Amino acid sequence: MRKAMVLALIISVPAASFAQSEIPTFVTIHQMAPAIEEIFTEPFETLVVITSDGKAITVTNQLARQVRSSVEEIKCFLKRINQGFDSVELIIHNHPTPSRWSLQDKRFYHRLKREGFKGDFALYFPWSKSMRYMGDDEVNRGKNGGGNTLNRKNED
Repeated sequence: MRKAMVLALIISVPAASFAQSEIPTFVTIHQMAPAIEEIFTEPFETLVVITSDGKAITVTNQLARQVRSSVEEIKCFLKRINQGFDSVELIIHNHPTPSRWSLQDKRFYHRLKREGFKGDFALYFPWSKSMRYMGDDEVNRGKNGGGNTLNRKNED
């Protein structure tokens, strides 16, 4: 049985980076990361942060076409589990309907990199149970990155 500590948090999203209305953010902290297929079961976008020690933080606003979170919020969530930004191995979110990297995805990736993020950034497609990884080349060319595997180490 997996243990999960659920935080009842409602976070105001900074108006400078998103729409003017406040949208609630739901955060769950998992002491052990669930399987990817177990996380992305709802018809809305969810962002998952996975640390090097196997913990996972899921963030959602329960919106079909976006998940709103900031680098600062992710750092705050990491502090709650005594982790730093450097412990993040993977940040992944889903697109419930078929689509490519959005402009917002690319901008968020660049913000993460500017803040020192060194892990993988991926997009999960629930209908095919596949992931695509983003790298600087893919962002600069505006194309999807990576292959269709859940284990990036197998791509080498």
